[in-house]
Amino acid sequence: MQHTLQKTVSTIIINGSFEPTILSAIQCHLFFEMQLNEITETYNEVCIAAIKHFKPVTEGRMFTPTSRRNQASGNPITKYDDLYLASEETTSQIYIWHKEQMALKGFITPGSTNCAYLVAHSSYIDSCHILINAMHKHLGVTERLVYKVEKRDALVKLITKFLVTLASENNISLNPLK
Repeated sequence: MQHTLQKTVSTIIINGSFEPTILSAIQCHLFFEMQLNEITETYNEVCIAAIKHFKPVTEGRMFTPTSRRNQASGNPITKYDDLYLASEETTSQIYIWHKEQMALKGFITPGSTNCAYLVAHSSYIDSCHILINAMHKHLGVTERLVYKVEKRDALVKLITKFLVTLASENNISLNPLK
């Protein structure tokens, strides 16, 4: 096992630095992870405030006969993720208000109508896939083999910890500005 690990390390570190694909993948991932961590707390606070401010309720909708959901009208919506149960008008008002509140707190997506949090989250997920694929030849795993979110997150956490530790031990800078 120790010999295999040393062999893997020697193929990851080339001339005192990570293989270029791995270096850019871990730098990209760390950046988007930091960006997501920075926005998440504010996003959650604004979501809670939106529910309190608008007090949305479910809208009775026609569902297909095979649908298990038969939501009655007028039930309070307590989670932002459940806004799809509200009327389109209410949902639209809440989304516009939410985006405005996020912009007031400094989180904007210039030239886009997308939510800053969703852009950050999507970029983070993309960086996870890039990182897994960059490590493919060393792990034998691709992002297509990691279907469950929990498994993907655990693998990314393991890869990140391994690469950050390896960088620290070998004095490899992960700062993309250097």
